Amino acid sequence: MRLQLHWAAFLLHSISSILSIIFDTGGQKRQIYIQETTYKRNVSTEITQQSIGAQDVLVWIFINELITALSHAYSLYTYYYTSLNDENAHTFELTRRSWEYTITAAVIPVALVLGVSDIALTDVIFIFVINAVIQWLGMMNLSMPAFLLLSAELSYVSILLYGVDYSVFSASTFYILIGIMYMIFYISFGFVKLANIQRKFIEDDIYIILSVTCKISLSWLLISNIYTGYYDLCGTSEVCEMVKKSAFYGDWFAWQIGFLVFGTIGLLWSAYIVYQEKIKYEDYELL
Repeated sequence: MRLQLHWAAFLLHSISSILSIIFDTGGQKRQIYIQETTYKRNVSTEITQQSIGAQDVLVWIFINELITALSHAYSLYTYYYTSLNDENAHTFELTRRSWEYTITAAVIPVALVLGVSDIALTDVIFIFVINAVIQWLGMMNLSMPAFLLLSAELSYVSILLYGVDYSVFSASTFYILIGIMYMIFYISFGFVKLANIQRKFIEDDIYIILSVTCKISLSWLLISNIYTGYYDLCGTSEVCEMVKKSAFYGDWFAWQIGFLVFGTIGLLWSAYIVYQEKIKYEDYELL
C-alpha cells in the first residue's frame, strides 16, 4: 500500500503544483515588510512599513506543492532502488517527512496570511523557526514540547488571520473556515504521533494520506478564497483587469465545498485506520 500512496501523493501534488501556477496573472501580490519606528520631538513616534518585496501568493502555494511532490518522488526512487526492511523504512519515512514538513508546514501558514494581508518579516521568521523546532522535537519523540510550540504557532497565525475584517466578502464564511481547517489539519498530524501506533508502517501510511488530502485541501481553499475575493470586489482597476484574465477567475463556491469534503475525508480515513489499529493491538495484548 505504501507505494500506491506515494504514487498518488506524487501525482496529485504534481498536478496541484502545476495548476496552482499555470493560470497565475501576477495579480495576487502582497508585501512582506519590516516595521520601522522613528521618534519625533514631544515624545511622539512614527511607525512605517518598509517592503522587502512583493510576494505572489500563488508562487508560495506552488513551492509548497512542488516540494511535497518531489519529496514523494524521492520516496518512490528510494523504495524502487534500495532494499529497506520495516524498521529502516520507518526511519527513512520519519526523516524524509520531517525535512519536508520543516519547509512546507511553514510555507502554508505564511501563504494563508499573505492571502488576506501583508505580513511582517519577523512573523515569517518566527513561523519558519518555530516550525523547524517542532519537526526536530517530533523526530526526537518529544511530543509534549512539540505540542506546546504547535499551540503557540497556531495561536500566532490565527491572530494574524482573524485580524482581518472579512465582512465585505459575500463568501466570508470560507475565510473563517480556512483558519479553522488549518488548525484542525495541523493538530491531526500531531495526534497521529500521540496515538502511538505499534506498527510504524501504518503510521507512515497515515501521514501520506494526510499529506495528500489535508495539504491539497488547504492549498486550494486558499486559492479559491483569493479568486473569490477578487470576484467579489474587482472593479475596473488594472490589477483586477489582470486577474480577470485568469481561467480561475469566478465563483468557487461548489469547489470550496468539495475541498472541505476532500480534507475531511482524509481526516476520517486516518481516524478510522488509527481506531482499527488500536483494536487490533488491544486484541493482541489480550491473547
